[in-house]
Amino acid sequence: MIDEDAVLPVLFVGHAELPDGVRSAVEMILGPQERLATVQLGPAADPAAVSQQIGQALDEMQVDVEAGALILADLPGGSPSNAAAAVFLERRHVRLVAGLSLPMELEVLADRQGRTAADLAEVAVGAGQLGVADVSAALAQAAGGSSDSGS
Repeated sequence: MIDEDAVLPVLFVGHAELPDGVRSAVEMILGPQERLATVQLGPAADPAAVSQQIGQALDEMQVDVEAGALILADLPGGSPSNAAAAVFLERRHVRLVAGLSLPMELEVLADRQGRTAADLAEVAVGAGQLGVADVSAALAQAAGGSSDSGS
């Protein structure tokens, strides 16, 4: 049975300082977050070592096997995402979503109490899709003009 008061662990994984930068932005908006960790992949990082770091971060957050944990990676098919995929293959109670963005992170972290990793993976994908907008086109349409700059 899932603990309704438990905060699901979330791990940001990505290239260089991106995971820590996204965490910093999230915590500026939402405040300090518990059970949130980051793993960064440097230019000379060994993917196997990154997989170990991901596993260690999950262990430190004491992931409940029934609820799981959510790993949010920056780039689908990138080395950090592939390292996280290797962890997923060993720990099927975690979920991995790639395409990390601030709208995605905010939605996931704002409502993760008593949720499962599968629930939050759906939230992450939906928020990631809704978080992309051509603002200039919307403003131009609202103003009754064109967003093309070739006039």
